[in-house]
Order: sequence, then structure tokens, then C-alpha cells
Amino acid sequence: MEKKIREAVVSLPDDSRRVFVLSLHEGKTYEQMAKELGISVNTVKYPIKRALRMLYNRLEPFFFKYYFMSDSLPMIKKMAL
Repeated sequence: MEKKIREAVVSLPDDSRRVFVLSLHEGKTYEQMAKELGISVNTVKYPIKRALRMLYNRLEPFFFKYYFMSDSLPMIKKMAL
């Protein structure tokens, strides 16, 4: 699972990957990222939104398979009843 996530992050465009890493891994705020990168706060928001959308699209099939084809399936079916 970690490998899939790493591959997905590496596949992001440079600007999206840079702000995604600053945001999630380093815990920086929009303001901190904007100052560090020398851009406006609004310019920081778009690459993060794009990164999250791209990661979701790339990882969604994996998570579906992981959760619904694993041992948790009987529990999920039971909850749905």
C-alpha cells in the first residue's frame, strides 16, 4: 500500500508534488508555503487541489480492491444489512 501511495505522489506534476509534500509531510500552512515558494496563497491552493484529485483518481481503484476484497468484506456485508 505504501508503495502505491509513493508511486502516485512521485507521478504528480512538480508544482503539485512540491506543495503536497510541504503541506502533508511537513505540516506547513498555505501562508507558510506561499512565503517559502514566493507565491500567493491562492497560487498554493490550486496545486494542492489538483494533487488531491489526481491522487484520489489514481488510488481509488486500489483502495476499493483493498477494502472490499480483504477480510473486512464479511463485516462490511453484515453492516449493510
